[in-house]
Amino acid sequence: MLEVTSFSIDHERLEPGLYVSWEVPYRDMSHLILDLRLRRPNRDPIMSDEESHSYEHAFAMSFRQATEELGLMEDYFPLYFGPMGCKTGFYILFSTPEEGARIPLELLVRTTELIDQLQEVPAKSSLECGHYHSLDLAALQRVNGEVKAILKNLIDNKKDRDHYPGQGEA
Repeated sequence: MLEVTSFSIDHERLEPGLYVSWEVPYRDMSHLILDLRLRRPNRDPIMSDEESHSYEHAFAMSFRQATEELGLMEDYFPLYFGPMGCKTGFYILFSTPEEGARIPLELLVRTTELIDQLQEVPAKSSLECGHYHSLDLAALQRVNGEVKAILKNLIDNKKDRDHYPGQGEA
């Protein structure tokens, strides 16, 4: 049985950051799941429905746009972006031809820049979304600020990822 990495880490010590949750080679690609942890589990308030839903809409669209804009579609093909069930962060899934690939911080930074430019939450209508009433631009901007702070910290410390508690250098 495959182990779920996030269930095996010490959530009492987990801090906001960007972690590699899982990497698995499959055929000619490596599939990565990044843990974008915004809130300290069981200590910080969880994200509201408006925060998690609004950010999911904006990031999913902006990540694909940034990938195309930067010409990285072959290097980092986006598969999925969505909130964790515990509402303390998000999972970013993408495929890359390179096993053990560095995390593309420039792609994530560009994604947050595109989100900053939004005047409204994408797909905010009953035709495009199953619960469009929970979309909120102010909530989206708050979460984007948290994500930008995590990315800035990594860049300032010349790292491309954080390490889970007990799994390498943090």
